Parts: sequence; structure tokens; C-alpha cells
Amino acid sequence: MDSAMAAVVRDSGAYGGLLYVLPPGDDALWQVLVAGVPQEVAAPWRRVGLADPMPVADAVRERRLVWGSGREEMARQYPRVALVLPYDFALAATPLVSDTAVRGGLVLLWPGDHGARLTAAERQVIDEGCRRLGGLLQQMVDRDEPLVTADRSRMLLPP
Repeated sequence: MDSAMAAVVRDSGAYGGLLYVLPPGDDALWQVLVAGVPQEVAAPWRRVGLADPMPVADAVRERRLVWGSGREEMARQYPRVALVLPYDFALAATPLVSDTAVRGGLVLLWPGDHGARLTAAERQVIDEGCRRLGGLLQQMVDRDEPLVTADRSRMLLPP
């Protein structure tokens, strides 16, 4: 899981990422891996309810990529995020889907000078990374391994 997460962050050109899991039957996403983001910044979003007005919740609930770039757009779409992170950045949140279900979500972060949209190459890396991560989460579910194993997210080395 760590190497798959590190690869999608690195290969997408993002500076950081947050990996969330959705345990079967749960109504909340749980942050389990953090890369390139300080723990104190990631901690407030350790648990995100599926109904919460958050990019990763929208991505998982609606099974689509959510993109946001710039402080104004984030303030309009996600005021809670913009209030806590009052600087320019770009964000992509995507669901992690296996063959049978949504197993989690991935948030990738870029500096504010990222273009207004993802490039085709970035989108391809994200799609491939999400398929791989979704498959790994499905394997954990199939083996009855717990998806959430600690009271705080594990930190990966910066990509």
C-alpha cells in the first residue's frame, strides 16, 4: 500500500496526498496514510463522514473525481477546507473503487500555481494509481484484514 501511494503522489507531480479507507458498512472515511503533509494539518480530517461537505466525501459518494484549484474556488465549494487552509493550492479527490465497491478515497495536493485543470498525463497516473489502491484495499477486505488499524494516520516519507 505504501509504495502504491508513494508512486501515485510522485508520478502525478503532487506534493502530497491523503489516503482514506471506507470500511464495509461504515458511513465514514478514515485517513490511514499521509504523504508530504504535516500531521497537524492532516489530523483534523482523520475521519470524514460520507455526508460531510468535503472533496473526498463528494468524490466517494458520487464516484467521480473532484477538482479544486485556487483559494476562491475552494472557498466557494468547500468553505471549511478554505478556512483551515487559507492559501492557494490545487486538489484532486478521487474514489478508490474495486470490482465490487468503493473502498476509499485519495486526495492529492499541488501548489497553487498548478494549472486550472489536470493534464491528461496526470489524470492517467491518478486513474491507474486509484485502480491499484482500490485493488489492494479489496484484497484486504477479502482477507478480513482491518482497514483502520491505528488511532492516527501513518506518515510516508515525502515523495
